[in-house]
Amino acid sequence: MFAMNIAEPGWLADMIATSLSLNYEAKLSLLTLLDPHGRLQAVNKILAQEVDVLELEDEIHSRVQNEWIKASVSFIYASR
Repeated sequence: MFAMNIAEPGWLADMIATSLSLNYEAKLSLLTLLDPHGRLQAVNKILAQEVDVLELEDEIHSRVQNEWIKASVSFIYASR
């Protein structure tokens, strides 16, 4: 919620970047971007990649869960 009150792009990018789990190289590349808008765009790209990974993880989890349910139902009917 605090981020919604930040009007300066550079400060917003820095605040968001501190909450991300980035490796040293990624942090360094953000620090070398002096243009606030460029830094914000870089953070936005990182966030978009994180969303892609989370969506893929969710899809994998759902597929595994569905397969597990199917296997469980098949096992129950086979043991009758």
